Amino acid sequence: MSNTKEITQSTFEKNIKKYIEFASWIIWFPDLFLDLIKPHEGGINLHSDQRIFLRCATRFFSLYGCFPRGWGKTWSEVAAQFIIAIRYPNIQLSLTAQTKDNAAELLKDKTNEILRQYPMLANEVSKTRFHRGDAEVFFKNGSTIDILANAPTSKGQRRKRINIEEAALLDNITFEDSLKPILVASWH
Repeated sequence: MSNTKEITQSTFEKNIKKYIEFASWIIWFPDLFLDLIKPHEGGINLHSDQRIFLRCATRFFSLYGCFPRGWGKTWSEVAAQFIIAIRYPNIQLSLTAQTKDNAAELLKDKTNEILRQYPMLANEVSKTRFHRGDAEVFFKNGSTIDILANAPTSKGQRRKRINIEEAALLDNITFEDSLKPILVASWH
């Protein structure tokens, strides 16, 4: 008989490598993650171009897309933000639009739609706050998604990532002066 104690690992410790691989898989294949959590009734059937967009939106820091009306751009943007918010604790994300009112309506509508289509995602959300001209989604891991305007009123804000709605309507001066510094300064 030896005097050494038997070291036992918890289930979490035994499976840590699997958890890490799954967390990476979610970012690499967000469309397959949505397929995985899709309820038997409900959810949506993603088209191949939406799958590619979701993969690009979660994998890359910067992308620009030009899609037709009714394609599901805003839904895809917000769905990608949900996945990023779940995957990266305490990250601060924003959806921007021409006005805060417009951005608030977009975030509210798409959040409600996504949570209705994928009820399991509601387990990750601690609360939502939607008021005229303001919208926030709070996650249990400390992450948030809120809104900003594509305007000088957004100066001084700091976020790790933003999604710009109707970027074609945004002039370069406003982008360089008001929106770009939101990201640049937040990484220091």
